Amino acid sequence: DSSAPRVGVRLKRPEADNAGLPDPFKPPRGCAFATRCLIAKDKCTKLVPELRSLDNGVQVACHFAEAT
Repeated sequence: DSSAPRVGVRLKRPEADNAGLPDPFKPPRGCAFATRCLIAKDKCTKLVPELRSLDNGVQVACHFAEAT
């Protein structure tokens, strides 16, 4: 396992994986998570989802929360 340190082996700094992260100074339209969400649709890149409660009382801000 490469995540476990080993005695006598110099550690390498992990490379940052910024894939899908939006620019915080120029946030995208719509949902802030749309660029890295597995269930995002076209609607997500256009409209910010409203905070709402699901039947189980959990609050979500997702257009497709019931799909998960």
